[in-house]
Amino acid sequence: MQTIVSKLDSAFRKAITAAFEIDADPLIGVSQNQTFGDYQSNAAMGLAKRLSEKTGQKANPRAVAEQIMAKLELGEMAQEVSIAGPGFINVKLSPQWLGKRLASVADDPRLGIEKAPKAETVVVDYSGPNIAKQMHVGHLRSTIIGDSIARVLEFQGHNVIRQNHVGDWGTQFGRVVLAMWYAAMSEHFGQEDELLRLASAPKTDPIAIVHQIAELHRKWVLEDPDGTVVFEPYLKEVKLDLPGLENLYQFVSWLTEQPPAEHEWVPHPVHGNRKLADLPRLVTTFIQNPSDPRNKQEMMAWEQARRITLETCDQTYRRLEVQLADNSIQSEPIAESSPESISNARAACPAAPRMCFTCVALKSGCRNAAPTAATPARAASYAACPEPGRRASCFESFAKPAARNPAQAASRNALLRFAPAAKAEAISIAPRTRRSSGNAASKIESEAEAQ
Repeated sequence: MQTIVSKLDSAFRKAITAAFEIDADPLIGVSQNQTFGDYQSNAAMGLAKRLSEKTGQKANPRAVAEQIMAKLELGEMAQEVSIAGPGFINVKLSPQWLGKRLASVADDPRLGIEKAPKAETVVVDYSGPNIAKQMHVGHLRSTIIGDSIARVLEFQGHNVIRQNHVGDWGTQFGRVVLAMWYAAMSEHFGQEDELLRLASAPKTDPIAIVHQIAELHRKWVLEDPDGTVVFEPYLKEVKLDLPGLENLYQFVSWLTEQPPAEHEWVPHPVHGNRKLADLPRLVTTFIQNPSDPRNKQEMMAWEQARRITLETCDQTYRRLEVQLADNSIQSEPIAESSPESISNARAACPAAPRMCFTCVALKSGCRNAAPTAATPARAASYAACPEPGRRASCFESFAKPAARNPAQAASRNALLRFAPAAKAEAISIAPRTRRSSGNAASKIESEAEAQ
């Protein structure tokens, strides 16, 4: 069913064309003053200027409005049409016409709203909670507005992809894992009350608080240096709820940012003595390397913290009747770098020789590891890959200045021998990639000519 605005727009356009032989936007909008009408056209002032330029004679906007109104045909739709001010044309809708219109859509499940003439795929990213934190009013605002937009687009017939990009990346997540380690150790050794007392104590004496936590930290590491006795079993049945996790996370954030934390050293079973302030950054590097079996516990903690947070968020979504399904929850790229996803990506790769050393994410293309002696195999893998986007991504790992990395220069030479087409492709890719890649493409072209 045609909307009221579109019906008015069509009628006014016909009237303007009939009056002046000009196709012009009637500028239909809701009336600013309802005492004059429901809708108004603001076209007369602009048309008067156009007519003055066309004829060379000054046109009166109100006279232009009168000529438009004389040609206007709204039938039973309008109860009254009037002109106000310098040339605003006001339309007051007929109550009888409105009643008939409402009755005609009463039994229509779409309420007379037509689907979009061309359905499109639309991605709506909303909500975006942070791991280990409860949603605040900003997240709720995004959640409600985003879901409303998604519902409207879906009702119009579009294919809507709801995305909930979860904030679970960065140094702060090292603090979350450290907070969970403190929770595990304090629970095991019956020191939960002591940890909570320090976490809730007034922060007037940071030196004393930091020192006491460092003492506990050193003691706990000695009791369970590799985490297999206490931390790993704890992670299999975490008892923390989101408020408790958030409280400890905030405490660890405050703790590791205090100047005294730069002077408290704690042991690490693999990395030796480390400053207490440096632990969040160190733990974050473990999460960034999920394929390393030594980082198993950090990945378990990461997954548990996500689970605790998203279960709480899901309760809020259900209460608000927000249509965010689990498979719409997207994390930062770490989720696509798990050992399982790497294995799946390799298996799915259609390249026959499948020789990439790492295939981190299908979505972003192949990402080769640091160059090794097997440069011909890498070049063969590049040549066999049927996806130009992936080859572009792989190319960047070769396109480094030779002076800075001789091993990668060898990779380029091998690439040119095994994949001659790389030269032309590199040149076509260069404008879309970093400037360094463009420079490297020029270098490769010169090297190819030299060879």
